[in-house]
Amino acid sequence: MKKIIFIFVLLSTSCVTQNKTDLYNLSNYQLDPDTTNVQYQGGRFYVYLKDTNYTAVKIDKGGGDSAIAFFYKRKKNGPFTTYVNGHVFFKKNFKNGLEDGIQLWFDEKGDTTEKEFYKDGAKIR
Repeated sequence: MKKIIFIFVLLSTSCVTQNKTDLYNLSNYQLDPDTTNVQYQGGRFYVYLKDTNYTAVKIDKGGGDSAIAFFYKRKKNGPFTTYVNGHVFFKKNFKNGLEDGIQLWFDEKGDTTEKEFYKDGAKIR
């Protein structure tokens, strides 16, 4: 089975006034030149151009395996997407480091295979 790779992005409090689409788009970040500032092995650390409290970590092992997650003040905050063989494997949402909202798993065709719903880290259905 292919390794699942994770990409993480840290977000700041100005999220309320900023367009969330910008926050969840890695092209609005710049690669951090400090190569020691990596949270996950094999990852690349990015900083949001408008506010350095928002950061991103991108890990890509090749072969279509990768993942994306967003953080706010070093806590997961926003979408977290994992890819296997170039296809979405699961999508999760986080708020203040806890699972929040719909969590989806997909097969290789892109069809949803499982759904779960969370509120503040607690599964509600």
